[in-house]
Amino acid sequence: MLEWRSVEQNADGDTIDLRKLQTGDLVPKAARMLMETGFVDSVLLRHPIEPAIVRSLELLEVELAPIQGDLPEVSALSTRIVKVLDPKNPLTANLSVLKRAVIRLQVDDAQSEAVAAIMCGVWVIQQAIGGTHGNYEYYPYELSLRSVKSTWKALVERINQALDQAAVDFQLPDELDDVVGARESWFDAAEYWRDWERQSST
Repeated sequence: MLEWRSVEQNADGDTIDLRKLQTGDLVPKAARMLMETGFVDSVLLRHPIEPAIVRSLELLEVELAPIQGDLPEVSALSTRIVKVLDPKNPLTANLSVLKRAVIRLQVDDAQSEAVAAIMCGVWVIQQAIGGTHGNYEYYPYELSLRSVKSTWKALVERINQALDQAAVDFQLPDELDDVVGARESWFDAAEYWRDWERQSST
């Protein structure tokens, strides 16, 4: 059960214009940063990564709502349409920090490296919480969880430098599991219904 009510997402009280991040040189710059890690190279040979980076930015506008149900450990819900985070999920605070940094940074040549690093971080988080699931037009990737975690470790120092540049007094953890929360805290409703449909037809 979701208890829908307004939940403060951003300490600055500002909204983010995703269109500014999705145009210009920022997306190609983020794609180059991801390639430099060495962990997504083989994927890029088969599919352009830019559409997935653009799509992943929607995480910065993720829905927040208290989640109550039979499984008390569940604090995040993923569906084909929307992802919902409970405020108690650690990813809620971490995404809020990334969003605050993007709002504070000016999207110009002087700070574009910092913004692109944050965009890389959002993409990695999207992969960790189910970026390959659902619409393969946007997520045509089959990255192993190990590769996703390695990509995060290769980028986290750069992302934290971007937070410093944005004057955000926060450092993201080195371990991706500490960023997105325990696997058992996520409930994939779309996967559940796919299984249910297969079981009901047998």
